[in-house]
Amino acid sequence: GIRDHCVTGVQTCALPISLPSLERQLLQLARRRGEAGFTLNDALLELELPRGANSDTVTTEIRRLLHADLLDVGNDGRGRVIYFEP
Repeated sequence: GIRDHCVTGVQTCALPISLPSLERQLLQLARRRGEAGFTLNDALLELELPRGANSDTVTTEIRRLLHADLLDVGNDGRGRVIYFEP
């Protein structure tokens, strides 16, 4: 937390610094990209990943969103796997 410089041992505030959830970021990315969709690499480059998150974390969340029918999967013109809003 943040300590007051005038009073020893007193914590004045402990506001967490939080990022938008990975789910929310992925859904926003899908919405922004529209029909063009996004690749796993796009997500890794564009998202603010939580501390300790990696490509496996993002892949797991994408799979969860696919299972919940919040994302759809397909291929773009170059044959890449892309994710987009259903």
